[in-house]
Amino acid sequence: MNDTLDIRVLAALEPISSFSPARLRELLDYCHIENVAPGQDPFKDRTMEGQSVYLVRGELELTYADGNKVTMRADSEWARHPIGKRQPDIVTANALSPVQLLRVDDDLLDRMVTWDQFASHDDIKPKIDKGGSEAAVRRLLNSGMFSAENLNHGPFAHLPPANIGKLLNRVEAIAVWEKDVIVREGEEGDYYFLIESGRAQVTRRVGGADLLLAELKAGDVFGEEALVSDAKRNATVTMKSNGVLLRMKKQDFLELMKEP
Repeated sequence: MNDTLDIRVLAALEPISSFSPARLRELLDYCHIENVAPGQDPFKDRTMEGQSVYLVRGELELTYADGNKVTMRADSEWARHPIGKRQPDIVTANALSPVQLLRVDDDLLDRMVTWDQFASHDDIKPKIDKGGSEAAVRRLLNSGMFSAENLNHGPFAHLPPANIGKLLNRVEAIAVWEKDVIVREGEEGDYYFLIESGRAQVTRRVGGADLLLAELKAGDVFGEEALVSDAKRNATVTMKSNGVLLRMKKQDFLELMKEP
């Protein structure tokens, strides 16, 4: 990605401007900058299909299917929106000056917008056990569980948007205690977890001894393989302190992966 692209560029674009600073920084890794020389058509060899394309520098002349021509400037209100999304079909484009375009995958952007919209809804309430709180799902949505990486390639990449609210309402908050074994190596996977509070360690049995693989803290997630495969747990997760976990049941996830 071009180093000249920073969070301020994204924050000026729609619908990206609604993202939090943390979400904008995530999206930066999935944006692609394209430099176009004057006189070139940036869409001749690489179309806009499946992408949101923004003009972030220079001037671009667009010719529409009805024959009309318009000049688009990067500093205009129009340029805050993806090219071609709100207009008739574009037949050709011509860079009137050195042009810089920003491209981002439509599907990823739609998923990020949808998840973030749910994060602000008041009717999302997880099942609460001791130690839980209604703010848990808010923090869940802002955690690594629903990061741009997971929404693009992880278990939630193909979740129908209409089922997002239903899925979030099935998240459970449970109290756990020091030395509780949450996931045991070799057992069937049935839940995906987020540490709401507390600390845990990940170990694997090697040569008759427990090998420490990682330490987990609030905001970390584990067990995602339980949602997408039938593989047995490949490590043991044990609490190192009292805390609260948020968990999502595999059966609920698989049910809601189907179109409503």
